[in-house]
Amino acid sequence: MIPEQRGLRRRYWLCSALLLGLLMFSQAAVLAQETESEVPAEAPNFLIYVFQASPTFFFLMLVISVYLVTLVFNNFTKLRLPKVVPQELVANIDAMLTEKRFKEAYEVVKADNSLFARALTAGVERLSHGFDRGMDALMTVAEDGRMEMEHRVSPVATIGAVAPMVGLLGTVLGMILAFQQIAQGGQPRPAELAKDIGLSLVTTLEGIVIAVPAIFFFSLFKNRVARLAFEVEQLGESYLWRFSRALEARGK
Repeated sequence: MIPEQRGLRRRYWLCSALLLGLLMFSQAAVLAQETESEVPAEAPNFLIYVFQASPTFFFLMLVISVYLVTLVFNNFTKLRLPKVVPQELVANIDAMLTEKRFKEAYEVVKADNSLFARALTAGVERLSHGFDRGMDALMTVAEDGRMEMEHRVSPVATIGAVAPMVGLLGTVLGMILAFQQIAQGGQPRPAELAKDIGLSLVTTLEGIVIAVPAIFFFSLFKNRVARLAFEVEQLGESYLWRFSRALEARGK
């Protein structure tokens, strides 16, 4: 074979190989791009998804939860035995009554603003009409204090009842939007349908997440209020009896 022909054939096969390689490379690039487009996007963070499902309901639930935390903190601070029945006050009264300094003990009780002091003051002021009248006055003030503490706790119960209803509102809204997608006819878009269903589930979750601790803390505070009111009544009765005995002894 003529050397020139051999050179031409070599060039032909070389160009063919290069063309085939280029074709295979371009086909591989197209397949890779298609594969990448078919790979699902990475799922967002759960909290981000909850926010994106419904920003309006998210902020509403956030406000409710912040209010709940504030109520829980305030009730933990105020519904304590040292606040309702100050131990220092009890110790001072006990010492004064033991030393028969009844007038000073009464002045100390009257100057204090705790529920125990207010109830005992009301009882002592009615002792001149008999112990029973004094006890009735003490119980009346103690019951008023109990109602005041219960009113302070009641917003926690309200949140526990309202939060699931707000979540249910979001659930109904999400289902309505989902059925609207189906009612439009044709093939519903899965992404839009999943978004509406996600709204239903997320708002329900948010309502339950807020309601469960609210119900728990309401039960806790309710029992604490009952216990504090019982302590005021029992301790107040014992010290009112001591004031009554002192008044009887002074009358004799």
